[in-house]
Amino acid sequence: MAELLFHVGKLRKNLDTVQAFAKARNLDLLLVTKVIQSRPDLLTLINHSALSRIADLHAVNLARLPQAVTERVHLRPKVSNALETARHCDRVFLSDTRVAEALGQARESLSLPALRVSVMVEAGDLRDGVPWDDLPTVVKHLASLKGIAVEGLGANLGCLSGIIPTSESMERCAAGLRRVRKLSGVQLPGLSVGGTVYWENLRQGFPTEFTEFRLGEAAFFGFNTSKGVPIMELDEGVFTLDLEVLEVWKKTVGEIAPGEVGLNAFGQRMHSTLTGLRQRAVLDGGENLAPMSALRPMDAKSFLVGQTHEYTVLDCTDAAVPAVGGRLSFQAGYEAVARSFLSPFLQLRVIEQETI
Repeated sequence: MAELLFHVGKLRKNLDTVQAFAKARNLDLLLVTKVIQSRPDLLTLINHSALSRIADLHAVNLARLPQAVTERVHLRPKVSNALETARHCDRVFLSDTRVAEALGQARESLSLPALRVSVMVEAGDLRDGVPWDDLPTVVKHLASLKGIAVEGLGANLGCLSGIIPTSESMERCAAGLRRVRKLSGVQLPGLSVGGTVYWENLRQGFPTEFTEFRLGEAAFFGFNTSKGVPIMELDEGVFTLDLEVLEVWKKTVGEIAPGEVGLNAFGQRMHSTLTGLRQRAVLDGGENLAPMSALRPMDAKSFLVGQTHEYTVLDCTDAAVPAVGGRLSFQAGYEAVARSFLSPFLQLRVIEQETI
């Protein structure tokens, strides 16, 4: 069985760094922990003050958070589970009035204080967000709802379209906030921005209207996917994935004539750039567990060749010959870890103390 190694000490150091980063810029830090499903046992184990405010996509994850979490933020509330969100969450991000209306009614039915709402704006990523021209009307309507307290705006970049923030786009968001305040008559305190794609921009400076930084990838992976670069002050090695070796053989890899090859299990046409006698290892666990795009061999002399749904193939011609039954380690990126946490065919092992 594959093993996902969770290096808790490295995560704590990353949390120290992101917390200090936000504090130095007078920004509230909102940690998004959906990649580990916001598991209460892991959050308790991590035991860090940065985890006092948690955001997740799923109300069921937020409902089971440990008592040490003082603010539970739902990033994707839905009409279908409005009652669950209203019961368990302190704040939500939303972009549709019908969702807000359902949440307000649910909150009122529970006789709970008004649910705090940050309204997502369309900042360029073309995922969730109210267009700027519609925002004043939307904010004014939400402010009139019982059970709802509008407390600010939210902007997201990078996740869908890969849009990277610039000083110009950040100033447009700030100007938009000021305009919405004026036209709606609602005194919105500030703007929450996410995700990790904003790291370098916030380092260099940002409008005073920015009041909160939402992130997950920076803390858990020390990487900025949208820009394709590691974050220099953070550790990329919080997670490693160990896959068992099923076989090791030297196999002849030759050029295949175009008429002799079709498409593989993923509808792709494979092509080998290195031909001849190559030593290959077949590993237990494939695309269903962790896509190779999110895996990097710890042994730099080996490289991934391809995957099926359940197998991964590694070229280890120039590396030490792995033992069948042994394990090979990979640095695991976001998608690999997210899928691993959903797999029943994987064991999670927590590493509290690193060995030298």
